[in-house]
Amino acid sequence: MILHKMRVDKLAKIYYNVEYKTIRHSTVARLTSLFSQGGTGMDGRAQGMGKRLRMLNNAIRRYMDRYSRKTEIDHLTCSNGWIIGHIAENGGSAFQKDLESEFGITRSTCSKVIILLEKKGMLKRESVSHDARLKKITLTEKSMEVFKIMQEDGDRVEARLTKGFTPQELDILYGYFDRIQANLDEAEKEQVI
Repeated sequence: MILHKMRVDKLAKIYYNVEYKTIRHSTVARLTSLFSQGGTGMDGRAQGMGKRLRMLNNAIRRYMDRYSRKTEIDHLTCSNGWIIGHIAENGGSAFQKDLESEFGITRSTCSKVIILLEKKGMLKRESVSHDARLKKITLTEKSMEVFKIMQEDGDRVEARLTKGFTPQELDILYGYFDRIQANLDEAEKEQVI
């Protein structure tokens, strides 16, 4: 469906008024782009799934930036926080391979993150007695304090994201997420992009 530019301008003006006189240029630009190009995907929806998931990811990151207490935690990125959280929830230690698998990241990316967090005093690597090649990654006292703050932020974000959903709807939604992940995992195994 193609909307006339005047119609898009009217939508932008309505959005401006609804948002308490604080216009969000990125949203207006998205509306303009979407409506002026026809903006439908393969199945007639306004955006494709990948684009919508990316938009949700960006919206969640903006929410976290605005409402989290991350200034108290040494300017860690969300990804760094998730790694600390994963290690904390799994007894305070993990191996690099565990992190690579859990977050779907490459060995080199994981190594860089571990080195960065080690420099910030959040992690330390310890040798393992049964295999000299392995290094166990453990959290420091500083990272455990950070984890407590992250838990509070995480609970608040989760409450915001799931507001208005029934437990049954959340089960269905998480099932869809699992199917999307399985599709991507299958493609990676087949080396099909």
